[in-house]
Amino acid sequence: VIHTPSDGQQDPALASKALCEQVSRSLGLGQDKIENIFPGTPFQRDVIDCAADDKQRAVGHAVFEIPKDIDAARLAAAWKETVLHTPALRTCTFTSKSGDVLQVVLRDSFVFSWMSGPSVDLKEAVVQDEAAAALAGPRCNRFVLLEDPDTKERQLIWTFSHALVDSNFQERILRRVLKAYKDANDEHPRQLETPDSSQATPEEDLQPNPSKMLKIPQAADMERAVEFWKGHLSGLNASAFPHLSSHLSMPHPDAKAEHRISYSSSAQQKVSSTTICRTALAILLSRYTHSPEALFGVVTEQTPLLEEQLMLDGPTRTVVPIRVSCASEQSVSDIMSTIDSYDQTMRQFAHAGLRNIASAGDDESAACGFQTVLPSLRWRRPARAYLGNSQ
Repeated sequence: VIHTPSDGQQDPALASKALCEQVSRSLGLGQDKIENIFPGTPFQRDVIDCAADDKQRAVGHAVFEIPKDIDAARLAAAWKETVLHTPALRTCTFTSKSGDVLQVVLRDSFVFSWMSGPSVDLKEAVVQDEAAAALAGPRCNRFVLLEDPDTKERQLIWTFSHALVDSNFQERILRRVLKAYKDANDEHPRQLETPDSSQATPEEDLQPNPSKMLKIPQAADMERAVEFWKGHLSGLNASAFPHLSSHLSMPHPDAKAEHRISYSSSAQQKVSSTTICRTALAILLSRYTHSPEALFGVVTEQTPLLEEQLMLDGPTRTVVPIRVSCASEQSVSDIMSTIDSYDQTMRQFAHAGLRNIASAGDDESAACGFQTVLPSLRWRRPARAYLGNSQ
C-alpha cells in the first residue's frame, strides 16, 4: 500500500507500479515485505547529501550498559514489540532513479543478535560490522547484545541511520521499550539506567496510533519557506569559517578538543542561554572572518510534521543557516534581540531543508556552505525509568 499526501491528491510517481518494482528490486525484498512508501523529508535528503562522499557518516550508534538483573530475553522481546509498533524503526531511505528520496516502511525489520566475548575487544569490531550491514541492507536499525563471559557485563549496541533517528527520538523509543519491559514483568521493582532518556511515568500512554496519516508539507508551505530564506539571506556579506582552500576539498577531523565553561543563569535572566551562545559565536566569527556579518549553522527543534506526534517521523531536529549582523555600531543587546526574534520566526520554516534553501539563489547557496555548527541543545539530567512499581 502506498500512501499519498494528505490533501487527497494521488501522486502518480509514488503510486506507479514501476516505482514499487524499483524499490523491491533495489532492496532485494518481495513487494509483500513493503508496508508503505512515503516521500522523504528535506532533512533526510540533507543527511543523504552530506554523506554522499562517505556513507558511513550517515550511520550512528548508541551503547547502553545493561544491569545484570535485567532479563535479556525479555528485553529483546520489548525491543521487538517496540519495533513492530513504531514505523520509523522499520523504515529505510531510498533514492529513486529520478533522484527522489523516499521512506520505505518494511513489514518486518527486527535485527537483534547476541554475541559473547571480551566487551572491550569486540565492541569496536561490532560497531564497524553493524554499520557496514546497515549500509548494505534495508534494515537500518540493528541491535547487538554483547556479553563478557568473565565479568558478565553486558552492552546493548544500537546501530541506526542519522536520517531516521536523533537523540530526541531515541529518548521516546527508550520510554517505549522500558514500558514494554515493565508490562511484561511486574513481579519485582527494577531500575534501568537510560542516560539520555526523560522520565517515563507508569500512567503515560505510549501506544502508537497506526491509523494516522503522514502529513507531508504541501507545495505552498515549501514556497513560503523558501521565500522566507531568500529574504533572510539575500545580500549575504559573510564568510564561512574555517575557510576552505577549495570548494572541492573535503575536510576530515583529525583531532578533538573540548573546553568546559561553568555558567549559571539567574531567574531574572530575560534572554535564553541559547541566544547568549549564538550571540557570542556570531561576534567571534565576525571578528575572525573580518566580516560585518557572521554565518554559521544552528541545530533547532523542528515542528513535528505528523498529526498527534505519530512515531513515524524520527528526527525532530534540523540544521539551518543563521546570518547575524555584527556591525561595530551595534550593541550586544541589539544582536541578542535580533537573534532571539529571528529564532522565533525561523522555526516556522526550518523544514525547508538545506538543498531547497541552497537552490533558491547564489546567496542562499553560499549560506548553506557554513563550516561551523552550534547545536545549543538542552542538557537533560540522567533519568531512571522504573521497570515495576517504585519502592
